[in-house]
Amino acid sequence: MYRSDQNIQTSNFVERYELAPQVTIPLHFGPWLGLTASAAFRTTRYGDSFNSAGLVTPAAIYRNTGEFTVELRPPALERFFDRTSLKKDKMRRRYKHTIEPLLRTATSPA
Repeated sequence: MYRSDQNIQTSNFVERYELAPQVTIPLHFGPWLGLTASAAFRTTRYGDSFNSAGLVTPAAIYRNTGEFTVELRPPALERFFDRTSLKKDKMRRRYKHTIEPLLRTATSPA
């Protein structure tokens, strides 16, 4: 991607580093209910920034955010359907229909 702006002069490459460790804990309540909790901390470092006058300076900017996610998986619903062939010499076919509900919520500061 290329961008040209006469009012902003920056170097061709601006550094950006990101570190985002994440911890996930699966919990099972019996054979039919699962809960998964995840927490992450994300830190990002930008190599250049704008000062109060609007000029590009080499002063680094750090951005830190946290994320938290919870997933709840109730039991899956499934049913088998048998379909017989109209031709007697062909085998019947069996189909499986599955519904897997999932409730998910995530929080992250904006």
